Amino acid sequence: MNPRMSLWIMTPSLMLLVKMKGNRQLYKKKKKMTTEMDNRKNIKMGLCFRQKKYFKLLAQKKKEEEVNL
Repeated sequence: MNPRMSLWIMTPSLMLLVKMKGNRQLYKKKKKMTTEMDNRKNIKMGLCFRQKKYFKLLAQKKKEEEVNL
């Protein structure tokens, strides 16, 4: 799977996608190898985005329930 595609899925807004592309280019300039810390950060960021998505879904469900009442 294309890593950029996963960013599209995880990021709630396009702004974050653009920022991440910029960061990736900086890493290429530095020719920096990914370390354990980088990997951990990426995993944490992914979790944050999934949590945001989850909370958004919860909020939508609550709104729908209020409308139904």
